[in-house]
Amino acid sequence: MTKRELRKEAYRRIIKDGETHQEAYDALQHDKSFSKEEIAEILSKIPSGAVIERVRIWKIVFIAVLATIILMRIVGIALLASVTIVNPVLVVTMVLFGLVVPGMAIYSLVAHKYEGLKGLSFLFILSIFRSFRKFDDLDPYMIIEMIPYVVAIILGFWLSHIGKTPYKRIVKDEEQPDLSIRKTAHIVFEEQQVKTSNDLLDSGL
Repeated sequence: MTKRELRKEAYRRIIKDGETHQEAYDALQHDKSFSKEEIAEILSKIPSGAVIERVRIWKIVFIAVLATIILMRIVGIALLASVTIVNPVLVVTMVLFGLVVPGMAIYSLVAHKYEGLKGLSFLFILSIFRSFRKFDDLDPYMIIEMIPYVVAIILGFWLSHIGKTPYKRIVKDEEQPDLSIRKTAHIVFEEQQVKTSNDLLDSGL
């Protein structure tokens, strides 16, 4: 199994089939192509149910910011086309950084693939640098236009960081058949399930 195949299988088990990270790890840890730590690290990049609930508000805010960028870029392209001869290279660049990249970011958020937001944030940074290089004097409109990009960069890096599912490597002493003691490492993921109201009632909370 390749790393790409492992990521797809882990994503299917956790996001689509509803398995916990621990269940997915226990099923995948026997793949000899990777060490247990490598498998755990790949699984940790997939958010658990608890993590998804924790970042829900920020995800909504991020999608709103990305939608603003897309709307601004559509208006910008329309205005540009109405007042001047369109430069094909400029239009392609505007579509890439103003429509394609934000669209990919929205997909990553909806599909819970938060790790991909880091790379998209770098593309937003590239877009800002490109704007600075193109214009020596930035007018107030351009500065205002950059604000959503700056917010998107911050949220992209932050969500890619907090969107991970923590795990611990616990070393235990286990007795062997010959009565010798052997240290064995175990990977343990955080609690996956978000408590529902029924769970809280059952536990007396």
